[in-house]
Amino acid sequence: DVIQEEQDARRWKVDSGLKRDAELELPSWCTPCCIGMCCCCVVVLLIILVCLLGASAKNVNRYHYGLVRNSITGRVAVERGAYASGVHFVGFWNGFLLFPSTIRTIQFSTGSPEIGVQKI
Repeated sequence: DVIQEEQDARRWKVDSGLKRDAELELPSWCTPCCIGMCCCCVVVLLIILVCLLGASAKNVNRYHYGLVRNSITGRVAVERGAYASGVHFVGFWNGFLLFPSTIRTIQFSTGSPEIGVQKI
């Protein structure tokens, strides 16, 4: 019985190609130092990815509209349209050119201001 179980276990290992953790063999070039460097590279790449993703989110303030402006070339992407207030993902190399969304009427006159109005 014991011999039969050992033979079945060996056959299972051969058939499935699976080995136990203690029986795993790493390639000769894969040393513990190499594995540590690979893990460090993955962590650094993840940190860079998170930073770039966070830098891609730009904010348009309340009562403003924004046009996407390339920070490198200075070109405004009018074809993308205007963005309303809120947070938008436009890429870390882009920003917003902001315009007020409310109309303010300013009157210039040479006359004296009304009582209680400060003259500028």
